[in-house]
Amino acid sequence: MFGVILFVIIALVFGYFSTQNSIPISLTFGDRIIPDVPLYLILGVTLLIGLLYSWLVSLVNSWFFARSLRGKEHTISNVKKENDTISQRLVELEMENTRLRAELDKQADK
Repeated sequence: MFGVILFVIIALVFGYFSTQNSIPISLTFGDRIIPDVPLYLILGVTLLIGLLYSWLVSLVNSWFFARSLRGKEHTISNVKKENDTISQRLVELEMENTRLRAELDKQADK
């Protein structure tokens, strides 16, 4: 609903702007001339091109960020696996240490 209201407000502002800036101008692209183009149309198209460009830049930045994040998640996953392996080995060594101390105590009692 908010989007619809915002769209209507922007459309009203652009409509008012277009009534105030309807001066026809000529566009020149090299040797081609496009005569009598309203000023508001040129400004509107330029605005849309700018928005499209900024969207594309944002899309590229998002892609690079997602790629970087995926690499870091992979690294974190590898570290967690290594941590689990080390924790398991620690438990095994503690059990072996306890067993060896028990044997040592048995030999000391003899």
